[in-house]
Amino acid sequence: GSTTFTVPSAAMKNGDFSQVNATIHDPATIMANGSRLPFAGNRIPSNRFNPVAVKMLAPHLGGDGHARAELRRELLASRAVVDQGVAVVFDLCEESDRSFIVMELGTGTLKDHLLLHGPLPPPLLDLLMERMASALHACHERGILHRDLKPSNILFDPGARTVKLIDFGVARMGADVAADEA
Repeated sequence: GSTTFTVPSAAMKNGDFSQVNATIHDPATIMANGSRLPFAGNRIPSNRFNPVAVKMLAPHLGGDGHARAELRRELLASRAVVDQGVAVVFDLCEESDRSFIVMELGTGTLKDHLLLHGPLPPPLLDLLMERMASALHACHERGILHRDLKPSNILFDPGARTVKLIDFGVARMGADVAADEA
């Protein structure tokens, strides 16, 4: 059987990256932007049609070493930090002309929520602070400095009580952190 995929009208576009929701079609393929992308899906949970987010480099940066390094950093940081407040990056796919990561799907960001609903009520603010403190503590214990903490880099779903830090593209890790502190 086949799976159809429709790119949501609110597909995130952020300069050099575009991010869309996608569906795992089979262990070797994801569907995004109406086309199949080859994918080594060994890190995806077993449900065959898991919704995921695909963060893809813009076509003109597909082969750019610096931009690819940012995607690799996101994958490495996600794998190094296991915390309910850090989104999972399942895998990185690199080809000669395109690179992308496949990551946990969120329903929106804290920025989106604040723009729609205004300031958070105290119970949601408590949840946000608790999860971000836990996530940042876990990162710092592993020698990772996020360096880009802002509302658009926090997945937020108050109904599901989900708060997750995303976008470790400019993070400092390991020896980089020690060099910054010297």
